[in-house]
Amino acid sequence: MSTYFPKAGEIARKWYVVDASGQTLGPIGLASRPHPEWGRKNPGYTPFLDTGIMWVIINADKVKVTGMKAEQKSYQHYTGIRAAF
Repeated sequence: MSTYFPKAGEIARKWYVVDASGQTLGPIGLASRPHPEWGRKNPGYTPFLDTGIMWVIINADKVKVTGMKAEQKSYQHYTGIRAAF
């Protein structure tokens, strides 16, 4: 089986705008909302090519974080310095 490569004429440009204000992340929230255009479920999906689908997330700073994630989450930088955001 070979990788599918869409031709230039087959690529249809589509823009989607998602308002993240008041929505939660995680298994029942914004991060896992099923949509046929996202990733592998799109029949024309090729991981390393621009397939013409663009997503714009607005109000990302107003997303709800449940539980203690906002206080307990820490990130490891490639330099080795720990910082909590």
